[in-house]
Amino acid sequence: MNRAVIYVRVSSKEQAEGGYSIEAQLEACRKYAREQGWMVVREYSDAGESATTAARPQLRQMLADLTSGDVAASHLVFHKYDRLARNVSDHLEIIERLKRQGIGSVSATERIEDTPAGRMVSTIIASVAAWYSENLGQEAKKGMEQKAREGIWPSFAPLGYRNVRKGTGRRAESVLEPDPAIAPFIREAFDLYATGRWTLTNLHSEMTRRGLRTRTGKPWSRSKLAKALKNKIYVGIISWGEVERPGIHEPLVSQELFDRVQATIKDHDKAGPRTRKHPHQLRGTLLCSSCGSKLCFTLARGKSGGLFAYFFCVGRSQKRTECKERAIRVSEIDAQVAAIYRGLKLTDAGRQRLLARLDAEIADQETAGLATAARDTLRLARLQSERETLMQALYDKAISMDLLKSEQARIDAEEEELRQHLAIDRTVMTKARDLADRALRVLAECAGWYGRAEAELRHAMNRALFRAIYVGDGMVRAVELRQPLQALFEPLSLNSVLTGEPGGIRTHDQGIKSPLLYR
Repeated sequence: MNRAVIYVRVSSKEQAEGGYSIEAQLEACRKYAREQGWMVVREYSDAGESATTAARPQLRQMLADLTSGDVAASHLVFHKYDRLARNVSDHLEIIERLKRQGIGSVSATERIEDTPAGRMVSTIIASVAAWYSENLGQEAKKGMEQKAREGIWPSFAPLGYRNVRKGTGRRAESVLEPDPAIAPFIREAFDLYATGRWTLTNLHSEMTRRGLRTRTGKPWSRSKLAKALKNKIYVGIISWGEVERPGIHEPLVSQELFDRVQATIKDHDKAGPRTRKHPHQLRGTLLCSSCGSKLCFTLARGKSGGLFAYFFCVGRSQKRTECKERAIRVSEIDAQVAAIYRGLKLTDAGRQRLLARLDAEIADQETAGLATAARDTLRLARLQSERETLMQALYDKAISMDLLKSEQARIDAEEEELRQHLAIDRTVMTKARDLADRALRVLAECAGWYGRAEAELRHAMNRALFRAIYVGDGMVRAVELRQPLQALFEPLSLNSVLTGEPGGIRTHDQGIKSPLLYR
């Protein structure tokens, strides 16, 4: 018998708004596993977690268990593709990582086959989910910025304050008021540091000794204290993104005290600015065309003293290979990748093949769905009959009120599950077709999307489209599209795209053997 594990997730917002619960997702996944004849050996659930992989401990635990062999399974079952990941690069990494272990990944509600076309559809769904999440985030950002313009803190209260609802009904607003348990410690920290006699480390130790704690009772970290001393919220200013306005909340410290603390911070800060790691949009995609090693990002100081961004070959840097490829400026590679996007053209034949295959899958699913819907409808009728029988038994005093309530709760839960399944059966494949149409429109205009996107969305697009981009002698030498996508695009001449001239292009392809390379 095949063995399966189940992974489900619900965010805090979805819990608050009554979305699919953990239990509802688990039951749908269990039912799917039973229908396939699989034995569920373990279940993993992240409750109240975000869609980012780093914020989901149970997902990380599941991947560790499966890849290490601590849990043996042939399939991973999840509720929907956006439950697994809303980030395309995470989605692809998880699916491919499990596939290398011989583990298939399936959605209990979005029934897509493990075929090239099916994998293409799953990638499209994950891509559209990522774009949806990005757009949703933009709308949420606009709403938060509007609140900030009105002097209202738009998020969870910073330590020292608490969120309090003012008003009634739909007009109620969450505003800040001082937290009587923590606000006095914040004032003390500002008073002490303004004297100039305390280092940040000593102040942190002293405030911890005095009892400064988070809402959960844990001591503040040194970095949290440093951030608090610079936070304008405590002097009555709402600073959110590019918005800075006087807030409607009560300040904890005076402007004069806040200014003295900032002057003290400046006096103590001798280290100067620090350079942070740059999350570049091509990370994980660029490879050296000479030795196949990864290209990494770095900042180097030029003769004029300015900092310049470069990609360099890790194999050469760590002397793991005899590669002689020179470093190349990031701006040059960025411009070449943008040109490659402009050269990608969808073929009508590839588009039609994909849509024809998807339409065939929809027809097959609709046929199977009709039979399932008929069974579910019949079961609903039987449950209604059970409910009437129970009421009659209560009237006849054949059962107790407690038993009636227990059985009615069981019937309510089963009816809700059946109605959800009926709704899913009617819409899931239609949504898949709609998602495919939208994704194809995006792919047809991918250069425009890429040009307008922020760095993280560009990174997601690069990971979704390219398996690898090979760079050598300062130029992109070959591009390898992901296999489901290659059939959708016209053949690409890199020389023509990058230089505007016809003809071949010199390549450095030692050790690189793939039929999917565009050169």
